Amino acid sequence: TVFLPLQVFQPPRYQFMVVMDWATTIFWSIDILVSAFTGYREGGLVEMRWSRVARRYVRSWFLFDFTLVAFDWTMVLNSNPDSDLFGLIRLGKYGKVIRITRFIRMARLARLLKAMSILSEFSDLLHSEVSSTIFNVLKLLASLFALSHFIACTWYLLGASGIDTWSWVHELGMVARVEDDISYRYTTALHWALTQFTPASMEVVPQNSGERVFTVVIIVLAVMCTSSFIASITASMTYLRHVTQEQSRQVEFTRKYITDNKVDLELGNRVMLFVRKHKTRKKTRVHEVDIKAFALMPDSLKLELHAQVYMPTMETCPIFFHHCQQLGGRKDLAIVCHIAMSETSLLPG
Repeated sequence: TVFLPLQVFQPPRYQFMVVMDWATTIFWSIDILVSAFTGYREGGLVEMRWSRVARRYVRSWFLFDFTLVAFDWTMVLNSNPDSDLFGLIRLGKYGKVIRITRFIRMARLARLLKAMSILSEFSDLLHSEVSSTIFNVLKLLASLFALSHFIACTWYLLGASGIDTWSWVHELGMVARVEDDISYRYTTALHWALTQFTPASMEVVPQNSGERVFTVVIIVLAVMCTSSFIASITASMTYLRHVTQEQSRQVEFTRKYITDNKVDLELGNRVMLFVRKHKTRKKTRVHEVDIKAFALMPDSLKLELHAQVYMPTMETCPIFFHHCQQLGGRKDLAIVCHIAMSETSLLPG
């Protein structure tokens, strides 16, 4: 999905690109098998029964994934996919084959939806507030760069396809004389795309009505996206600054307390070492009181939830275990779990 838009620059077939083609094709081939065994959420629960997981995958993404993977293997195994595809070109169907090939290549961009879901699942694994905030900021920056990447490739395609009209690509070729320098052409288009999201400017400007219309559309899109990007990044950085400042303030208060009370050097160093070591320890387990929606939950449903959450802890006590297993008092223990038990955390925060 990253290298596909770069084809508008007609790059030479480097060995790195061949390796990346093989790597991505193998990755998405394995992804089909993994997806057939990956559970999904339904009604708030995770469905892991293979029969239902496989049936749902076959009805949703399987046909799309299989078509793209089959096309990928065809392109990888064929050294020149645009020149001869199973002899159809010799039958006079060259134009139709090329159009189908380009359409399927563009359809591969839909894999970005899967990549976004993978990133969302990865963010759930981050329990540190600082790590989660940094990851969100990097994800926003990566999204901005990815959007600029697609805009840059489209901008160059628009300029390079204008054979009968003067375009910014022709202007660049006359002024800079770098028609064959792919890296310069790409970075110039990317620079132009990034300037649409910022107040910056550059020497590349539209040279015809088509480019002017495209520029106007991108500026409108940039106005809508930039405000969201800036607000999200600002909020994340403000929260990160608040967390780090609070931790630094606690260390400073500890140092001042030790100094004001004339604590001896050895004990003071041990206290400071403890504070620095444990200042990042926060409560990472989510408790019932943290979820406001649980306050509206009916008692019957909450009783079942408490029984499943607290029952394993109660059964570690021999008296309750005997009462539950031998005397059939599981319902009694469920009521005890519902009324008498709760969670608490001994960690700060």
